[in-house]
Amino acid sequence: MKTNKYDANQRVISWVEKLLNDQQRLLSLPLSKDTKSSWNVNLKSHFIAKEASVTISEAQRRRHLTLPLIEKMSKLDIIIKNATSRENIVRHRILDWYNQLTFDNKTNLPRSKFCSDNICLRSIGKEQSIWLNEVNKYQLIAKTIDEVHEDLLKLGVIGPHFKRLETREPREKNAKNLIIRWVSETIDDIETLWNIPITKANTPLGFNISTQYLLEAIGLSYSSAYEYRYLAYPLIERMVEQGVLVTQGSSKEIQGIEIRKRLSNWYRRLSKDDKLSLPIFANKISLKRIPSDQRPINKSDFRYSAVKEAWQLIHADLEELGVIDANYKSVAEREVERLNKAKKRPKSQKEYFKQLELVELNNFSDFINPSQSEPFIQVEQLFASRAKAVSSDSGKSNYRNASSLFIEFLAQTHGDKPMEILEVFDDHILSKYRKNLQQQIISNKTSSHHANTILSCVRNALYRLAEVRGTKYSFFDINGFEAVRETNTKKPFSKYERNQILKAIDLGIADSREHLKPYIKTGTGQNPLRKDVSRILGLSTIENARWLFENELNCKPVHYNTAESPVEKAFLQIITDSNEGLMDVYNQWGVVPLIGIDILVPYLLKLAQVTGLNSDSLLSLDIDDYIDSHPATSRPCLRYWKERSDG
Repeated sequence: MKTNKYDANQRVISWVEKLLNDQQRLLSLPLSKDTKSSWNVNLKSHFIAKEASVTISEAQRRRHLTLPLIEKMSKLDIIIKNATSRENIVRHRILDWYNQLTFDNKTNLPRSKFCSDNICLRSIGKEQSIWLNEVNKYQLIAKTIDEVHEDLLKLGVIGPHFKRLETREPREKNAKNLIIRWVSETIDDIETLWNIPITKANTPLGFNISTQYLLEAIGLSYSSAYEYRYLAYPLIERMVEQGVLVTQGSSKEIQGIEIRKRLSNWYRRLSKDDKLSLPIFANKISLKRIPSDQRPINKSDFRYSAVKEAWQLIHADLEELGVIDANYKSVAEREVERLNKAKKRPKSQKEYFKQLELVELNNFSDFINPSQSEPFIQVEQLFASRAKAVSSDSGKSNYRNASSLFIEFLAQTHGDKPMEILEVFDDHILSKYRKNLQQQIISNKTSSHHANTILSCVRNALYRLAEVRGTKYSFFDINGFEAVRETNTKKPFSKYERNQILKAIDLGIADSREHLKPYIKTGTGQNPLRKDVSRILGLSTIENARWLFENELNCKPVHYNTAESPVEKAFLQIITDSNEGLMDVYNQWGVVPLIGIDILVPYLLKLAQVTGLNSDSLLSLDIDDYIDSHPATSRPCLRYWKERSDG
């Protein structure tokens, strides 16, 4: 059950405090990557949620509260500051594994056949083999394994002649050479190529090897991996040559190309028996009948043409194997056939909508494929499905009218080519259409009442689309228009109303100026940080946070998403621990952290009053539209665009 913010904070903090003195438990806590931490690791959100009895999303937002545990691990040398996430995670696992061994276990550890004083990690298990494979990439992992051998030497389990891994010939420091060597070793390893992820990049094809994968595979810093990623491009060319990747589509399709690779890789690894036993429903592979941890893609991934093409190729292969029926027709296809046999498209839109209402729309697969003759049939099908729930003739008429007007709007940008509804409908489609209706109201092509009716129908149709299984569609809702008598829209204010408005504007400007006054230092508090920027016990107070703000942060507001330096992070941690909101603290100090709408609106209204500009012209102004001195008059002026004229 979701808790309130204070309770969730307290639960996590209480749980952390209980663990701080339990060194044995610290070794068993599961770690995951966290780039916001100075150690590049933190506790897993799922584990925090389970242990502290909060939701996963609450745990994710409170990972910063568990940093004292990470700091404690650092003091105990369980993890090392500024090491990579992989190094710290593996070091933690090694120490946890070793800590669980009894003396007898340690005595019976298998020995290397090349050196009897070295432990043979490969003989212990798969995880230990992986540790050994990574010692050449990560010096900290090599050092950790050496520490295990040193402890075994103290216990008398092994002799003094064990070979240290940390003193091996160090890996190359030159990141370019590392990448070039890795590429040459990998380029003919087709199995590895299938598992290398891609991301957008400035290359001829628009994508390259993922930087994150590169740094994990080779053991580089993120900056080096990003800087020299272009050297890995021959692998992309090899992947295209081997059919691992396809190259069709725009830059928007890069995610689709990556998902297609994952889907194709899943299918190619299936044996014939695996293919014959795939769950089939409606003559297609049923993704929902495949266990979630084995499912190669989600239905929402079909918005990419590359994924749809791979899906078709897979089903063509299944057809050859006899797994699916080549002559099968879906319910939607059979219904379209029935409609086509009944005659061509009816002349009346009303009759056509009645026919479309007969087509069920429960799953994404129920959408009829658009064609050159009916490019917007999916849009019409959606509106008809929504109109089906309306009983009155006038209500149905509103949906038919809204469908026609909405299609006109879509045709302005999409043209009249066949349109797949999920490829065009984005999160902001309703907002875009509202702007279109607003222009029609301004140009007197429609009334605010009629625009509200049309907008409401479109909104309801989008809600209907979100209900269709397999679409995973959502959109940002937006308010309608203020319904007024069109003849009174430009009726001027009375003199009394104008005076009241001017008085309110002046009061607003005075208030804004008060907020914008420079911050005055108070000299309160003392430095709560040591030289290494760690916090001094007992000094993490609001007064001392103010000392940091005035003396270390130069009175410049810092936010959770912008903090970079250790001092900034320590400052925010003190505020967090105080259980007072950051914005509340800034307001108490008289600091304006952000210039928001409340500060700007009085000036905007004053500008409208002085210049007489309408709202559209005001909102379209840019910073450089103001000129200190016009060439003709030598006086200040504003350049603006008047929508109804030639500019």
